[in-house]
Amino acid sequence: MGPDQHMQIAQARALENGKPVVRATNNGYSALIAADGSILQLAERFVPLTLNGQIELRSGQTPFSAGGQWPSLLLALLLLFADTGRRRLAGSTLP
Repeated sequence: MGPDQHMQIAQARALENGKPVVRATNNGYSALIAADGSILQLAERFVPLTLNGQIELRSGQTPFSAGGQWPSLLLALLLLFADTGRRRLAGSTLP
């Protein structure tokens, strides 16, 4: 199950950063992954194979690569404080 998850993580990183990924492993899946997260070429596990292909080089940043996780964390804190304030105004500590 681990190699499947690692491949999915590599696809997510390609999509987050808007850049292609070349993934090479010894015993997992090796692949060429496009910037949109789609797999262009895949070498199955434990199969000696050379992948030949082209990837499109890109420049620039996606919103995630520019801001990282900070916008998500700030939004979570804002929602937490808003909920705490709502509970105090309602005079209840129960959900």
